[in-house]
Amino acid sequence: MQLSVKDIFSNFKLVSLLMLTLTLFLLIVLASEHLSFSKLEIFDKQKELIQNIYSADLTDIKLAKIETRGNIKRLKNTMNRLEDLYNYDYLAQALKIHAHHQQMGELQNKINVYTQSALENLTLESPDNQRLTLSYHELINQISSIQALNRNYEYPRFLIEVALTALLFLVLLIASFSFAHRSKQILDDFNRLTTLSEEDEVHTLLSHEAQLIASHLLRPVSKSSSSKPIINNIDPLTAINNYHGAVTEFNDKKSKKIGNYTAVCIFSIDKLGAVEAKISQDFADTIVEKTAFMLSLYQQPNDVIGRIDHNQFIFILSRHDKASAVEDCEQIRKSINESKFTTDDKRNLVVTLSGGFVQKMSTQNLEEVIIKAKKVLSLSLQHGGNRIAQLRDNNMAIK
Repeated sequence: MQLSVKDIFSNFKLVSLLMLTLTLFLLIVLASEHLSFSKLEIFDKQKELIQNIYSADLTDIKLAKIETRGNIKRLKNTMNRLEDLYNYDYLAQALKIHAHHQQMGELQNKINVYTQSALENLTLESPDNQRLTLSYHELINQISSIQALNRNYEYPRFLIEVALTALLFLVLLIASFSFAHRSKQILDDFNRLTTLSEEDEVHTLLSHEAQLIASHLLRPVSKSSSSKPIINNIDPLTAINNYHGAVTEFNDKKSKKIGNYTAVCIFSIDKLGAVEAKISQDFADTIVEKTAFMLSLYQQPNDVIGRIDHNQFIFILSRHDKASAVEDCEQIRKSINESKFTTDDKRNLVVTLSGGFVQKMSTQNLEEVIIKAKKVLSLSLQHGGNRIAQLRDNNMAIK
C-alpha cells in the first residue's frame, strides 16, 4: 500500500494535538502538586502561630494583647489563602479526594473557639487555662489530620503523573520513529523523480503523490505514422487533448463513471492576449504549457483534460461528490495563481485562471454541458476573473 503525503501530514497534526493534550494534563497535575505543597506549608505556619498564641508571655498584658491579636489576624489570613488554594486545585475537586469544604469549616470553627479562648484569657483576672489547652490540642489535631489527608493524596497524584509522562514519552517515541521513517521515504521518492527516466520502474516509488507525478512524466507519446488519428486529437503545443480528443476520450470512459459525480469545468487563462501583445508569444506559450501540466497533475484515471481553444481548457472530473470536484478545480486555480512566471527582462508576472463549473447529468450531452460551462465562465470573467463560477439554484451566479 502506497504512502500518501497528505495522510502523513494529517496524522502528524493529530499526533501533535494528542501530545499537546497530554502535556496540558500533565501541567495541570504538576500545578495541583505545587498547590498541595503550598497548603502543607500554610498548615505548618498555622501550627507555629497557634503555638505563639498559646505560649504568650502574660507578664506584660498590654504587649501580650498586641502580639496575640497580631497572631490571630495572621492565622485568619492563612485560612483565606487555604480556601483560595483549595478552590484552584481542580484535580483534587475532579477526583473528589478531599471533602475540603467540610474540613475547612471544622478548622475554622476550632480556630474561632481557640482564638476566643486566648483573647478571654488576656482579659480575665483568673485565666481559664484548661479551656485554652483543650481548644489548643483540638486545633492542632485537626490541622494534623488535614495534613495527613493531603499527604495521602500525593500517591494517587504521583501515579497520574507517571502514567501521563509514560504515555507522552511513548507517543513521542512512536511518532519520532514513524515520521522520521516516512519522511525519509518521501524524500527518497522526490530525489528519485529528479533523475527519473523511461527505463525506471514507476512502482518503486513509495508515495502516492510521487507515483502520480512520475506517471505523468513518463506518459508515452506515440510518434508512429500509424497513430495519425490519435495525433489529430492532440493539441500540438501542450500534448494533451484538443476539443475533439477530449470528447472522444470522454465517450470512451463514460461507462466507468456510473455512480460517480461528473462535472465539467472550463478554465480560461485571464488576459493571455495582453501577454502576447506586450511580452512575447513564446512566453504566452509557456503559460499555456504550464496550465496544461497543472491540469494533468490533478487528472485521475476517469478524468479527461484538453485544450479546447486558444486560452481555454476543459477538465471533465469524475469524483465521489461535488465538494471534491470543486476543491480540485480551486486547487488548480490557486496553483497557477501562486506559480512564478518570470519574463526575459526578469519581471515577475502573476497569471490567473477563471473557471466555469457545471455538473453533468447522465442524460445530458457533453457538448451542451460545455456550452453551458462556457456561459458560466463568462460570469467569472465579468466579475474580474481569478475565480470559479458555479450554477446555483438553476440560475447562473458566482458561488
